Amino acid sequence: MKGIRVALAGVVLAVATGCSSGGGDTAASNGSSNGSSNVQRLAGGSRAVRPAAAAAAGSASADIGLERAVVRTAELTVRTGDVGAAVTRAVGIVRSGRGYVAAQQANLDPADHGRDSANLVLKVPGAAYDGVFTSLQGLGTTLSRSQHADDVTGNVADVTSRLTTQRTSVARVRTLLARARTIGEVVSVESELTKREATLESLQARLHALKGQTNFATITMTLVTPATAPPPRRATATGFLAGLHAGWQALATVVRGGLTAVGALLPFGIALLLLGGVAIAALRLPRGRLLARGARREERAG
Repeated sequence: MKGIRVALAGVVLAVATGCSSGGGDTAASNGSSNGSSNVQRLAGGSRAVRPAAAAAAGSASADIGLERAVVRTAELTVRTGDVGAAVTRAVGIVRSGRGYVAAQQANLDPADHGRDSANLVLKVPGAAYDGVFTSLQGLGTTLSRSQHADDVTGNVADVTSRLTTQRTSVARVRTLLARARTIGEVVSVESELTKREATLESLQARLHALKGQTNFATITMTLVTPATAPPPRRATATGFLAGLHAGWQALATVVRGGLTAVGALLPFGIALLLLGGVAIAALRLPRGRLLARGARREERAG
């Protein structure tokens, strides 16, 4: 039963070589080493599988083309007189291009449509992106727009290559499982197979996510009315006159602030003066009475 030992070692070596860039099979290789005492005794029918699997892996790697994979995103702000109608038209434009609305948030006031606004996250197929983006700008006055493109061709090629190698690895381990005879051999090979299938599913999910990003562009659209549109940016003035104007504005601001403070404190000052006058009068009144009494006593004594 030395054949299966050689076969499993070949599986580990092939996967480690094919996935050296991603390191996705490190755990699987360690697991095969731990279980090799049982699995490696299985005999060599798997040697016949190795050449065919290797050929399949090589053929799949050769089939990986150089077609560019690009993730496209865009942001668009449009001013329109009727936000509700514009949202309906935007959804129609996207659906006509075989896209869909990923998220939608609208703030519509039935009593005052002048302050309506809406935010849309639109997913559009790459082939229809340019036409849809142009049509969306026609819904009103474009206030701002930006477009970005991220080339992920290398990531797609890497994940595809690792996925092909991992599928070959899983097929080999399944062949070894079919040749297992003892409980120890079955447990060891099943443990190895579970690890490799988990890695395979992870790579499949990653590739699916990448294809979803490249197949559909993302357009984040904001619709506003003239009342809710952001004010246009003014160019910053420079030069002597601009500095003089800025200084005068600062002085006027300081003076207005000072006068405001004085106006705010004036009522308190008046109240304090009145209270002070009353207090002084109250203190002088007893003193005057004392002086008068003293004078009358002197007159009587004289």
